[in-house]
Amino acid sequence: MIAEAAISLLVALNVVLIVLYLRLRRRSRRAKNAIRGQKIGWGKIPVRTIYDLFPQLERSELGPLATTEVRHIANDHTPGGVSDYESWILCNLAKRADTIFEFGTATGKTSYLLGANSPTKAIVHTITLGPTEHANYQHAAHDADGDLANAIDESVFDHFVYSDTPIAPKIAQLYGDSKTFSFEPYHDRMNLIFIDGSHARSYVESDSKNALAMLRAGGCLVWHDYRGPELTPGVYEAVNALADELPLAQIRGTSMVVYQKPPDA
Repeated sequence: MIAEAAISLLVALNVVLIVLYLRLRRRSRRAKNAIRGQKIGWGKIPVRTIYDLFPQLERSELGPLATTEVRHIANDHTPGGVSDYESWILCNLAKRADTIFEFGTATGKTSYLLGANSPTKAIVHTITLGPTEHANYQHAAHDADGDLANAIDESVFDHFVYSDTPIAPKIAQLYGDSKTFSFEPYHDRMNLIFIDGSHARSYVESDSKNALAMLRAGGCLVWHDYRGPELTPGVYEAVNALADELPLAQIRGTSMVVYQKPPDA
C-alpha cells in the first residue's frame, strides 16, 4: 500500500512539473515573440523609428539630444502602465499638444506625465470606468474573457498619481463606459489621443472610431499594447483592420502604433 501511494504521488508530481514546464515554455515563447514583434513587427503594419516618424525628436551619435528631455516617473511594475521608453515618447509628443485625450486612466500615471509635459494651458481629458460602474462594461461575444478581467482590474482607482499635485488642475477626469460615453463635444478638438483602455476587440474598435472623430487636422493618435495575436489579440485584430484604411506605423521598440492626421485633412 505504501509503495503504491508513493508511486501515485510521484506520478502526480511529474504531471504537475510537466504542466508547469509547458506553461513556462509557452510564456517564454510569447515573450520572445513580443520582443521580436516590437523590432520587426507582425507583417501587417510597417515598423519605423521614432525619429523617422517625428523629426522634432532629434538624436546624434551620442543618443537623443537634450531637447528631448522630459519630466518622468519610472515604470515600477505600474498596473496598466507603459514602458519608460514609451512614456518618454508620449511625453515628447505632449510638448506640442494643448488638447489631449486618453482612453484608460488606470493609476493616472500617464495622465500625470501628459499633463506635466504639455503646454501650460493644455488640458488632458482621460476616461475610465469608475469603481462602482463595473456592471456597465459591455463584453461582446467575440471578446476574449481575459480582457474583461484586465479592464476591471485597471478601473478600481478613485485616487490617482496626479491627485493632490500641481498637475491636477490640468486633468479633466471623466468616468463612464467608453462605448456609451458621449464624445461629440470633443470632436475635431484633440491634438494628441492615447488609446490604452480595454484590450477587447469591440472596445478597441469603438475607442478608435471615437478617437478618429475627435482628432483634429495635424493631430496624432497612438494605440498601446499592439503585442501580436497571442498576447493582445483584440488590439492586434482591431488595429490591423484599421491599417487597411489608414497609413499606420508601429514605433520600433514599442507596442505602440501611430496615425498622424494630415494637416489639411
